[in-house]
Amino acid sequence: MGKTHADVVGAFAVMDELGAELGLEWKASKDRGRDVPLQQLEFLGMLFDTVALEMRIPHSKRQRYVLGTTPSGQAGAGAL
Repeated sequence: MGKTHADVVGAFAVMDELGAELGLEWKASKDRGRDVPLQQLEFLGMLFDTVALEMRIPHSKRQRYVLGTTPSGQAGAGAL
């Protein structure tokens, strides 16, 4: 991460060049933050929030966890 979006764009350029030299293919659908600055990003199944300085489990994953841990398989009153 950079201090400015221009820093991030520059880092993407370096990654693109290095990846091309190594023969790595960049998956465009996973490309986030290149065109527009982001404060929240989902990465490896976690939600990173750089403004709140938090790392969270996305709501959809929390719901699946709750459903998987209740005896009946249905979320109860205390569901997240």
